[in-house]
Amino acid sequence: MIAETYPVMIRYGMTTVDTTGMLENNRKAIQNWKGYNHVQNKRKRCYIKYFDAARQAAYVEPEFDSKV
Repeated sequence: MIAETYPVMIRYGMTTVDTTGMLENNRKAIQNWKGYNHVQNKRKRCYIKYFDAARQAAYVEPEFDSKV
């Protein structure tokens, strides 16, 4: 989608783009912007709250890559 809209954005003189929120670990969505100068000004995460202590003890939290 970005490849299709990029020529139109250039033609109309657009110099900045603001995206909707993306989950931090959504690698496919983040990779769309890897070729551009970017600033992360929004952060979205999902959390799980377990009410059962056994489930909570078994849960391993995913790691987030802050370099993306």
